[in-house]
Order: sequence, then C-alpha cells, then structure tokens
Amino acid sequence: MLKRLLLVHLLMLVPLAYAHDNALTIYTEQHPPLSFTDEHGVASGFAVEVVQAIQERVHSSDKIEFMPWARGYQYALSSSKKDIILFSTAFTEERRELFKWVGPIAQFSWVFYARADSHIEINSLEDARQVKGIGTYRGDVREQYLLANGFENIQSTTNNGQNLQKLLLKRITLWATSYNEAINFSKLENTTYQWIKPVYTVETTGLYMAFNKNTADAIVRKWQQGYQAIKQDGTLARLAKKWRQEFPNHIIPSVLKSSR
Repeated sequence: MLKRLLLVHLLMLVPLAYAHDNALTIYTEQHPPLSFTDEHGVASGFAVEVVQAIQERVHSSDKIEFMPWARGYQYALSSSKKDIILFSTAFTEERRELFKWVGPIAQFSWVFYARADSHIEINSLEDARQVKGIGTYRGDVREQYLLANGFENIQSTTNNGQNLQKLLLKRITLWATSYNEAINFSKLENTTYQWIKPVYTVETTGLYMAFNKNTADAIVRKWQQGYQAIKQDGTLARLAKKWRQEFPNHIIPSVLKSSR
C-alpha cells in the first residue's frame, strides 16, 4: 500500500516538473504603444497583446515582466541562462546568431532627431559623425550600431526621455531614436513634438521576440507556429488595427514580411 502511494505521488510530480522545466521568463520594457503598464499596473500595448495571443496558442501562462532594456537584454544574452524571451527586439545581421527569433511582430525606423529650430543637415552617417553629441539609449540597437561603426560622439543614458530634454537644452545635437519614441517622449516629458524634427533615417528593421540561445529549438518552433497561427487567422491584423486607432500617429503595420 505504501509503495502504491509513493508511486502515485511521484506520478503527480511529473507534470509539475515538466511544467517547471518549460516555464519561460518573458521580459519587455516600457515602450508605448508596443509595451507598457496601464494605470492599473497591467501589461498592455500592441506587442504585449501579440505575445499574449501567441501564448494562448501555445498554452503558456507565463507572466510578462517589465525591466530596463539594458538589463533585460543582458539576461536574454547570458550563456548561463535559458528559456528567456525579450521583446520587442530589433533584428540585425550582427544579432542573428546571438538569439533565436520569432516574428516579426512590428517594425521601427532608426531616426536622428534635431531641434526644430536647428539648421543642421544630415545626409549620411559621416555627417552625423561630425556633430558635437548624439544622445543614445543604453543597450539599444541604435547605440550598438553607432559604437560598432566607430562613433565617438555618443552620450548614453539609461532613460531615453532624458535625451529629449538634453536635445532641447542643446546639450546634444542629435537624438538617435524612432518616430514612435519621439512622439511618446514628447508627451511624457511635457514638451511638444513640434519642437523637434527628424533629419535622417538610418534604417528600418523588424521587431521580434528574441529567445535566449539555450532555449530548446522545440519551444522556439512552437512559438513560431503560434505566431504564424495569429497571422493567418487575422488576429495580428485585428490587433494592429486596434492599436493604430488608439495611437494613430504611430507605425503599427498589420502584416510584415520577415526580414530574416
């Protein structure tokens, strides 16, 4: 009788252990309208709802956690960790082998902004290399790109909104950001978007869910299948339409061609 009870107990533990082994840690950052916490502290945004829709397809109940981008990026990149998802992560060729990718779920452009009253003209990266200072967001793909291309005039910060204030105060000449972020931070920093202007678009790239390299391929395939399911059944397009209506000035395309 005792052996039978022990066997039943062990069998009950198997599903729990399996669930634990397959639990995922999902990180994102405050980046409206893609991802943010609403007034009730609940995860919201276009990318958040895309991920949640995929979770429904793959039967995942893992919680989405918010943290500063640089920290989340290092966690997802770490060789000592596994089963971590970081979104929305810009895909680049330099990053291709650093993660396992699912998506794309959105896109954004890398844009240099200047003060609206500035007469500066930027027609190339070489022009940007000559300015006094470029404000960047620590750990961000645009900062990584500029560093990889030998830029020595960047000024990094852990709060991207500070770059807007520094630009308006003439502490930097350019701000490396996106259209969406420029609009959002203009609101958050109690300024107006008309005080700044885009002067050069560096690149446009897809935004993905980046999985830690140690995550099992079977898990990544399952999530990619979940992504394809919401794309094919119209969920992705429906969510894009919803968030375009809520954030009409932002770039939220409904269907994206994979950039990989």
